[in-house]
Amino acid sequence: MNLLTWNCRGAGSRGFSSLMNDLIKEYNIGMLCLMETHISGEKALRVINRISLDKSFLVHANGQAGGLWCLWDSRQWHLDILENNSQFIHLKILNGEKPWYCTLVYASPQPQGRISLWNDLSRIGNLIDGPWNLIGDFNAVLRPYERSGGSVSASLRGDTAFREFVNKCQLLDIGYNGAPFTWRRGPVFERLDRSLASFDWRILFPEASLTHLNPLKSDHAPILVKFSSGCYVRSGRRPFRFEAAWLTHDSFSAFLKKQWNTHYNWSLRIDHTKGALKEWNKATFGNIFHAKHRLLRRLNGIARELLKGPNHYLERLQAELWTSLDRILVQEEIFWLQKSRCKM
Repeated sequence: MNLLTWNCRGAGSRGFSSLMNDLIKEYNIGMLCLMETHISGEKALRVINRISLDKSFLVHANGQAGGLWCLWDSRQWHLDILENNSQFIHLKILNGEKPWYCTLVYASPQPQGRISLWNDLSRIGNLIDGPWNLIGDFNAVLRPYERSGGSVSASLRGDTAFREFVNKCQLLDIGYNGAPFTWRRGPVFERLDRSLASFDWRILFPEASLTHLNPLKSDHAPILVKFSSGCYVRSGRRPFRFEAAWLTHDSFSAFLKKQWNTHYNWSLRIDHTKGALKEWNKATFGNIFHAKHRLLRRLNGIARELLKGPNHYLERLQAELWTSLDRILVQEEIFWLQKSRCKM
């Protein structure tokens, strides 16, 4: 029952839900928190309904700004929403024998805006009668070495107020595995995303660990909490099925026209075209799932290299690969939509 949070900087792209479902499957995510979703209303609900977690609670974006979502699998997580505003969602987790509290945080990027957040969280901390974990984007650092590059002082950034809040509430940073920073813009790197916990939460979950995942299409990296320390195999011969996702490939229309315009009769022309499409699918269109995983591996490698410093060539390549991945995510969404309709 792992927990993942991510400042995604927009959840409205067509392939976004497919990307989230990949993360949910790969990391066994039972609860997902998304920040800066930038969408609300019916558009937000359409995206939510395509993500493979059955329950959700939304703090809607204000126009194109903000947005804080909590999604969970009700078979794994049992919780109550206790309080929320634009900067946090405060939960009581009822899993297991001992309840505990979790606060999902999206701190304002403006230091003045975070003052009310620290006050609210301090008030909540005084009322809590059990283990407490806070996780998300705090938009501030605890230590000077958690920032590299840039020259803005800690006082102007609001780091001092953040440290005072952490000390006042006697919270512990649970640490991390992976890259040292979770946010990057140009030559500036910072660790803005983290998990803080009370001492008794650490006692309750002694094996819990946090990992900084490689950055996706955002300047923030997702962070994953594991609370304790498979592949799909298709057998049998599949019947031929026209895949709607083929229509998204640039060369498909010309290829289909060429294969269809033969001297065969109607029946043989259909058989010939089916065979040609199967070969074209293998050789040209390819398996979209394998292609997606290859692209994600390349993007992960580039992200690791960019953590060492700016590289204009890798940044251009990263942008090109994200364009390719966006196209594949659209193809995948069409594939699953067609598959769901075939089952109806």
